Amino acid sequence: MSENTYNNYKNAGAVHILAVSGLHAGIILFILEFMLSPVKLLPKGKNLKLIIVVLLLWSYAFIAELSPSIVRAVTMFSFVANALYLLTAQPVPSTLLRYPCCSFCW
Repeated sequence: MSENTYNNYKNAGAVHILAVSGLHAGIILFILEFMLSPVKLLPKGKNLKLIIVVLLLWSYAFIAELSPSIVRAVTMFSFVANALYLLTAQPVPSTLLRYPCCSFCW
């Protein structure tokens, strides 16, 4: 993006629109879960859906140049996608508690 375009966004007070955040990863996960819901009807469709969702989330992370905030968000939402795949009685927040343990290892 040219500096002139960036300055125009900055002067308009809308530069925050250009920021890539974890919220975007969550929105992408929500959209993918909705759009790929018919895939579950196929044989082994749940497995295929999980693989596609996680691959597309990480593709988004690579498009966003693997900034630390995006890597954290996509890692967390990969855990959420896995929790949605498992559909256990375990709530999603307790699944998210595993994320800090994994991030320390990284």
